[in-house]
Amino acid sequence: MRTRKKYKGVHDPRPVPPGFAPKEVDGRIVYSAKRTPMILAHHESLMQELCERRGVHKISLPDQLDCIRPHLWHRYYLKLDLAKAFDAVDPFCCMVALDLPEDVERFWKYYFHRDGGLIQGAPMSTILFHLYMQEVVDTPLDVYAHTHGLTYTRYVDDLLFSSCHKIRPDVIGELTTVLRLMGFAVNRRKTRLLDSRVETLEYLGMRIHRRTVDVMPEVHARIAELESASNYSSFTMTMRRSLEQSKLWRDRILALNHGRRYNARR
Repeated sequence: MRTRKKYKGVHDPRPVPPGFAPKEVDGRIVYSAKRTPMILAHHESLMQELCERRGVHKISLPDQLDCIRPHLWHRYYLKLDLAKAFDAVDPFCCMVALDLPEDVERFWKYYFHRDGGLIQGAPMSTILFHLYMQEVVDTPLDVYAHTHGLTYTRYVDDLLFSSCHKIRPDVIGELTTVLRLMGFAVNRRKTRLLDSRVETLEYLGMRIHRRTVDVMPEVHARIAELESASNYSSFTMTMRRSLEQSKLWRDRILALNHGRRYNARR
C-alpha cells in the first residue's frame, strides 16, 4: 500500500490512482491523466458510449448563465455547498444510476478511487458527476423547491435556491436531511443564506447585489491588465485570446442586467 504523500502542504488522503499524477489545485489534490493515453482512451470510449445511449452528439455541462437566469428577479438566495461532493459518489450506485456499460466495472480504477469516489481531475469525472446528480439529486430537489415556493438550479456541485419571499433558516436543515439520504453532506461553513439587497451573492464567477449583476473584480482587473499590455510587442496570441474570452465573459454577464430590467417591467 502506498503511503500518504504531501504536496505543498496538502496531504493526499488516499493512494494515487494507477496511471494518474497528483497535483495541488486551490488547496486540494486532484489527479491528471494527460500523459496516459490508455486512461484517456477509456474515458473517451465511455463518453462515446454515453452519447450513443442518450442519442446525442455531445454531453456537456449546462451554460453557467442558464443556471443564474431563473433567479435574477428574486431577492433572497440560499447557496448550498456540498462537502467533498465527488468523494460521495459510490461506484456501484453510479454505474446503476447511469446504466454504465459492463466493461466500466472492469476498468473502474480509471474512474473511481479504490475506496470510492470519483477521481477528481480525471477526464470524465465532471460529466459523470453531473449525470449522476441529474439522476439521483435534481428531481427530489426540484420537487422540494416547487413545494416550498423556491427556484432551484445546479452547476456541477454548486446548488442555488432563490425566492421573492424570505427563505426560512430551517430550510437549510431540511435540505441537509434530503441530501444526506442521497449520500451527500452539506458544508454548513460555506453555505450562505442572504438578502441580496443587503449582501452580495457570489456565484459561478458572478456577483449579484441590489438587482445588479457584475463579474468578479479580478475579471475587470485581468481585462485592464491585458489591454494595457496589448500596446507592447510582448503581447502574444495567447494573451489576445485570453483578452477576447475575458471580454466576452464580462459582456455576457453584464447583458443579464438588460434582461432583468425587461422582466421587471413585464
